[in-house]
Amino acid sequence: MIEQRANQNGFSLIELLIVIVIFGIFMGAVYSLYVTHLKTAITRDEIIDVQQNVRIAMDIMSRDLRMAGFLFPEPVDAAMSNYSSINIQTATADGTFVAIKGVIQNDKFSVTPTTALDNISTKNNDTVGIYRPSTRAQIGAVFTVISSSSGSGNITVSPANDTVRVGDMICKNPNRIRYIVDRSDTAEGCNILPCLKRNGNVIAQGIKNIRFDYFLNGDNTTAITNVPAEDVAKITAIRVTVIGHTLKNQDIDDPSNTRELKSLIKLRNFR
Repeated sequence: MIEQRANQNGFSLIELLIVIVIFGIFMGAVYSLYVTHLKTAITRDEIIDVQQNVRIAMDIMSRDLRMAGFLFPEPVDAAMSNYSSINIQTATADGTFVAIKGVIQNDKFSVTPTTALDNISTKNNDTVGIYRPSTRAQIGAVFTVISSSSGSGNITVSPANDTVRVGDMICKNPNRIRYIVDRSDTAEGCNILPCLKRNGNVIAQGIKNIRFDYFLNGDNTTAITNVPAEDVAKITAIRVTVIGHTLKNQDIDDPSNTRELKSLIKLRNFR
């Protein structure tokens, strides 16, 4: 016969169940806090990425826009520029323009910097324009490079022009820079659609929209979104708006997932 002790140690089934329930509630609360913290951290990282992309887009566009119209009478191409895209016209940004420091003949000039002549050659069948910075007017038509030498610092063009003078600039064909948001699923180099492209190359991911407002004749209070062709030379400033969006729910207008940056950029070359 088994002897029963008066004082037995242990837990009853009900006590164990109560402990399990309390432990489950505690772990559920901890897990809920963990998930909430994880989502917040992911969202914060996504917002930081958006802010960086927006700033990158603005910095690059600002640099190009400040040079819009350099040596050319029209800073933008009116036919290709509007509120959501822009086509900038400026002297080439790769060092392929030189200043005339001496007129040797009507078709031969000494220039500076001489090293830039390495990028203006006859082997590439280069054509150039000659521009007067004081008026941004083109001198003559398009010239063909007959010879160029960085060693002597001389360049010869055809045809001859007797109106060229010291201080004029010789420049290869205008540098045209196209900014547009690409929303196609086949956008090359774009991992987070849509993307901002510069001449077909992705410069910023996750850019939902861009907007350009144009100001004429120094008036920075009245903006227009489409500039008539006859008024493009009057553009003195452009207000740029860049809107970035996180990867998730890009089709939903949720302010918490977007960042917007605006900047009024004055053109340096307005006269």
